[in-house]
Amino acid sequence: MNEQSWINCNVHMFEYFGGVTLRIVCDNLKTGVVTHPREGDIVLNQCYEDFSNHYCTAIMPAGVKKPKQKASVEGTVGKIATAIIARLRKNEYISMHDLKTDVAAALEDFNNKPFRKLNST
Repeated sequence: MNEQSWINCNVHMFEYFGGVTLRIVCDNLKTGVVTHPREGDIVLNQCYEDFSNHYCTAIMPAGVKKPKQKASVEGTVGKIATAIIARLRKNEYISMHDLKTDVAAALEDFNNKPFRKLNST
């Protein structure tokens, strides 16, 4: 992913959720993080740092080789993609606009479903 696409994704995320979070925990992607030493300061690329300053949010990359610091987003992305594809699989689209509209509606429905309560006992 190029730098501008990455920044646009973050901007669209804030627009979708209707606000800005205090901090973003991201992976150590080369598009945004120049260095992430074990000790010392994390260095973001200039564009990502400017983005952070503009939105007054802290960028906190997850620790290198620290999987517990990362959210379980990979599995969730797979679940969302599967749910949307399953819902739209029988539809035919002749325009990208119609496809985007239906994907957005399916995503909204997915996000509005209540969480399942898991029995922890």
